[in-house]
Amino acid sequence: MAVDVRFLILFSGVTIKLDNVSASDMGTDQVISSRYSETDALATLETVVSEINYLLSFLKEQSKPGTNGEDGGPLHGDHFIRYTENKIKNLTSTAIAGYDDEEIYLSSFGVVTELDGTLSIDKTRFTEYYNSKPKHFAAVTTSMIRTGDAGVTGSAPTDLFTPGVYTFALSGGTATLTDSGGATEYMSAGTNRYGYSGNIIGATGLLLDTSKASANTSVYMGRSVMHTLSQYIDDVLTLNGDIDTKIYKLEDDLDDLLEDQEALDTQIANQRAIYVEKFTAMETAVSSFKKTGEFLDNLIKSWNSSN
Repeated sequence: MAVDVRFLILFSGVTIKLDNVSASDMGTDQVISSRYSETDALATLETVVSEINYLLSFLKEQSKPGTNGEDGGPLHGDHFIRYTENKIKNLTSTAIAGYDDEEIYLSSFGVVTELDGTLSIDKTRFTEYYNSKPKHFAAVTTSMIRTGDAGVTGSAPTDLFTPGVYTFALSGGTATLTDSGGATEYMSAGTNRYGYSGNIIGATGLLLDTSKASANTSVYMGRSVMHTLSQYIDDVLTLNGDIDTKIYKLEDDLDDLLEDQEALDTQIANQRAIYVEKFTAMETAVSSFKKTGEFLDNLIKSWNSSN
């Protein structure tokens, strides 16, 4: 008997092999699920923690104070460095939004901050949390947009959205999107596609595809820790990133200082020339007064001798 098996492939590179298909399975939708192995998940988390520690170490080196006569880091005392360090350190205590109705934290997977500011993993806590909620690990590795309705699929061509949970409602050809604060916006309608390009609520760039005439479901828009960390690294370390921008600004400030120094040197030279000119005139006048004094002395002496 020929078996007609059709799959909607969601992930590139994934191959599905059926070992057996029973007659009772025919004509019904089947659910196929997957998950990271615990070993792979832990190795991935260790890589993430290592990257965070590297970035913190780099920022610490750039901002270290000078000691024992040695120069400090080039950005010592800089507000930008402190701001960036705080953003990265807060990764462990900031909720990773857009993956579930409940809040997910990097610390839930056992990531803890040591006394020296570096991160480490409590493997016991990791195992406990991962085994109880393995689907939450996507918050560490994979940025995604999904919905609570299999008949509605989501995507976004840009990364301008704010992670979070939104509510999609479709009725009579009119589609709306509501954020967690209750603000509601209309979505533009196309052929089986609804989009939001505004910025009143955070779902900027969201596209929802469905052939349904009506729907009411949650839309989960999540940005993973790895994605967020990658953005931090790009913003801080890459060409024309924040560090380069800061260096360019400091170089511009130095150029301005050199120009001010040159202007001040010119002003000092001009002022010195004026003082020299005045001093020379005063010296000439004094010399003339001395000669006049000598002439008067001699004249008085000649008068006295005549008398």
